[in-house]
Amino acid sequence: MVVMLIFMGITALRMGVLTFQLTQANRQLEIKIEEMKTTYQTLREEFNHISSYFDVVHPAE
Repeated sequence: MVVMLIFMGITALRMGVLTFQLTQANRQLEIKIEEMKTTYQTLREEFNHISSYFDVVHPAE
């Protein structure tokens, strides 16, 4: 009985640790995704800005 309780306690502890690690990894991924969205938006704005120069220099006919 005691062995079973110890086993269950260790299993619950391991599950708690794994849950915490997964939560931390998920937060890091969310931060990376937000950074990538910001970078994409910045690059998109820069591309639009640069491409507007080509529209002035070589307007579409």
